Amino acid sequence: MEIKKRNRAELKSYFVKNAIPTESNFADLIDAALIQKSDGLTKLPGDPLSVEAVGDDNSRKQALSLYRSFTDNKPSWSLELSPRSDPNDPATARAGLGFTDGNGVGRLFIDASTGNVGVGTLAPSHILHVRTANAVGLLESITTNASLRIQTSEGSDYRVELANRKGGRLALWTAAAGDALSILRDGNVGIRIEAPQRALHVAGTGQLSVSLAGGVTTDSSAGLYWNADETYAIRRSAGAWAAPDYQQLVLNWPTGIVLSVGTGADAGYGKSYVDIRNGKGLRITDGSLVVGAGDPGGAKLKVVNSATDFTQTIFQGAGMGELRTIGWTNGWNINASTAGKHLHLNRDTAATTNLYLGRAGFELQVLGNGNVGVGGEPTTKLQVFGDTVINGNLRVAGGLVDTTINGTLKVNGGLDFSPNVPAHVEIDGVLYRFAGQAYLTVDDNFYIRDQGGGIKFHFDTDAGIIRQDDWTAPALGFNWVNYGGGYNPAGYYKDRQGMVHLRGLIKNGPAGEVVTIFTLPAGYRPAARQLHATLTNDNVAGRVDITADGRVVPWVSNPGWLSLDGISFRAV
Repeated sequence: MEIKKRNRAELKSYFVKNAIPTESNFADLIDAALIQKSDGLTKLPGDPLSVEAVGDDNSRKQALSLYRSFTDNKPSWSLELSPRSDPNDPATARAGLGFTDGNGVGRLFIDASTGNVGVGTLAPSHILHVRTANAVGLLESITTNASLRIQTSEGSDYRVELANRKGGRLALWTAAAGDALSILRDGNVGIRIEAPQRALHVAGTGQLSVSLAGGVTTDSSAGLYWNADETYAIRRSAGAWAAPDYQQLVLNWPTGIVLSVGTGADAGYGKSYVDIRNGKGLRITDGSLVVGAGDPGGAKLKVVNSATDFTQTIFQGAGMGELRTIGWTNGWNINASTAGKHLHLNRDTAATTNLYLGRAGFELQVLGNGNVGVGGEPTTKLQVFGDTVINGNLRVAGGLVDTTINGTLKVNGGLDFSPNVPAHVEIDGVLYRFAGQAYLTVDDNFYIRDQGGGIKFHFDTDAGIIRQDDWTAPALGFNWVNYGGGYNPAGYYKDRQGMVHLRGLIKNGPAGEVVTIFTLPAGYRPAARQLHATLTNDNVAGRVDITADGRVVPWVSNPGWLSLDGISFRAV
């Protein structure tokens, strides 16, 4: 700040002995002094010192500026009557007493209309309003305990205190109960206990109440929640809390519930169980029940104690039978024999006693006469209705007849026919073993096809031959035409061993490297060019080449006629 008034030494020099002060000297003397009426600073008798703020109603109304040094460009602090939230925006001014820094930013403010005090804000909404981006305050004690006391008009007997106890324990103290709530440095919360052992530790009676206000009939689901939704919760069911259908206790825990009861060191506990009283009992709507084991796997009911323990389950009612998992001579018997290590499933020896497993019409049937059927009622010792897969070897003592399995049989292994049948089996569609050899009896025709494709092999069992593909007539080029007159027309086919065969008598065409009689398709071509001897006009030797790209070339021929009969090769 620049001060343009004379200092004390300069003023004294005007009034030394024999000096004659001038008018301007007296003016400097007057300007250097504070004039109460002119400078906005006054002291009337019996009144305190008064300071008038500078500026009009649109200004910041600065009343006092504090400088570390008058050589500074701006004050360190200012006392203002209309401080601004934005020092450059008159519209943000607010009437009150404000302490601002050298940049005009408000630090402490008392609102003129409400008396509210603001720290870091010019709009305090409460008696004390502190606004900051960091910690809003610090109350520090010189001892190991510090507290903030809150008291009402009821007096000190009803006060509460928020205290920081030794070791950093946060306590909520009440006059009637002492430290009613404690929060340790590690985050454990205690109710009526100063050293909670869990994240939430309730001491004293240990009671915890969750309820709705009287008369409230909203759809609230009051309870304890461990997740943002209701997947992990102990709560009541939603709905009105009214007689006679009060809401139920809902325990939601998708990852499982561990119930540890009767696990003390005293093995003589007489009440080591969960007692369900009144109501309609225990219901498992969807899930598994496990007793004495860990993971149930795919089981709905799993009871395990030891290999020699028996587990008994009885379904009993009017007109119904009984199923027991222990030996029982008068009904169904599911018995794991510990001596022979067998599993027995039976009822009695009557011929009309049958066993059915599965849905009606598709079940596994074990008849009283010993016949077994899969998917229907068997008429033989074993009858399968539908497709069958065997992951291993299949041994058939006599033979395999297609009428025994009404579907598809898949054996991921092999077929073993032993011992030999005493004679040939004269049945259409049978695979059997006789005299050390395997036989397949099929009347008329036997086909082998590719999965999803057409027939690959056709055995005509009546004629004793393998049926081959028909001849394909190609399109002839370079003026070559079929000879006719009862001779074979040009054609080709591929047999079941991959050999391509040509036939036909043709005429009228030229010979040479550039001539192509016809072109064989892919799959009907040799790996490399082949030369084949043949006959041409006047019964002399000719030559026909087959190239790797399928061209049939008349290298040496006579236009009178050329024979393709007898040309064959292995295709690639």
